[in-house]
Amino acid sequence: MASVHIKTGASGGASPYWNAKLKGPDGTGWTLTTKLREKKLALRLACLWEMAAEVARNGHLTHEKAQKFLIECEDITRGEGFKKSQEFLDECLRQSTGSGLNISPTPEKYFGDWLAAKEQLGRTSASTLTRYAPILERFVAFLPDIRRRSPLASITPSDVEGFLHAEKKRGLSNVTANAGVRVLRIVLNTARRKNVITSNVAEAVDLLEEDPDKRLPFSLEQVRALLEFADREWRGLILLGFYAGMRLGDAARLTWANVDLENRVVVFQAQKTARRKKGADKRTVVDLHRDLMSYFGGLTVSENPSAPIFPELSRRPVGGAGGLSARFLRLMDRASILAPLGAAKGQDGRVFRGLSFHSLRHAFVTQLAAASVPIEVRKELAGHSSDAMSLNYTQVSRVLTAAAIAQIPSVEKAA
Repeated sequence: MASVHIKTGASGGASPYWNAKLKGPDGTGWTLTTKLREKKLALRLACLWEMAAEVARNGHLTHEKAQKFLIECEDITRGEGFKKSQEFLDECLRQSTGSGLNISPTPEKYFGDWLAAKEQLGRTSASTLTRYAPILERFVAFLPDIRRRSPLASITPSDVEGFLHAEKKRGLSNVTANAGVRVLRIVLNTARRKNVITSNVAEAVDLLEEDPDKRLPFSLEQVRALLEFADREWRGLILLGFYAGMRLGDAARLTWANVDLENRVVVFQAQKTARRKKGADKRTVVDLHRDLMSYFGGLTVSENPSAPIFPELSRRPVGGAGGLSARFLRLMDRASILAPLGAAKGQDGRVFRGLSFHSLRHAFVTQLAAASVPIEVRKELAGHSSDAMSLNYTQVSRVLTAAAIAQIPSVEKAA
């Protein structure tokens, strides 16, 4: 049975650390320093070492069991004591299987190595890795200090669940918060396949309830991120979507005849809803937000009213692999904005995306509602044909404010 004692040196001085005396994996007596100053902890560690040695002598110590022993050692000791545990379990595993212990790296090191390996292989797009990196960084930062310094195998389902709710508290939607856990599942699955860990603890966490087939509005922070990566023409389209509720095709086809800077309005005929509007005037008139006035003020106004405001983008179709919609999704990738995906539907297996350019239009109406703009005004500004449609576009989660439409926060600078 394992025991502990203090070793006295030749000079008569006693060591500050307790030594463990136990039966080793080869059946002989072993004496090892625990690097622990507290007798009770040293005895617990010695007993744990002897249990691992007994399993090894019987030929039953596997990599998985050795990792579990190591996690139990981690609950008792840190630093040099933990290194001694790693060395002892490595020797036990060699006695049992002929191969040593696969020491689990810290979460930060493993995540960094994983990203570097994926980048080197080139099978994962750079934009995808750009999205993954900040999620992994936030997870490491969320972990308690003891977990950050411990092996990857020490992460628990409670750690992942706590991170999920912390992401939600940051103001993320359920879908976006869940996306962070899904990224952890992907990375930890690789670790499990390589026997770095024995189980994927992220798979044990229940995700937040979500409706992936519901169009989501962009947040102010997401719009700012898009603008950071957008060129001049795309900046204009994004601002028109967010501040005028324009659809992608309508915004891209605008000419200088549609913009009245003197009266600070944009006047256009929406292709989708104009046919449903009653009366002879099918146009929609939207006041220009100060950000849009600033944008148009920085452009050179063409003397030809029929000249396109966006010469390059106006020539491209909305759909198709090289169309505007696909280009906007690539812009979202560069801005590290995850688009929640629904299930594949239809014969072509098309997947619904919770975020797309159309989400700017949802955000526009949501901002109007948050500013207590009456539904009749919102309907007119957005060019909707019914109150029900306008309500469908509005997603408000907090008490409406009394701010007017002109008080919608600027996306050009932090509010």
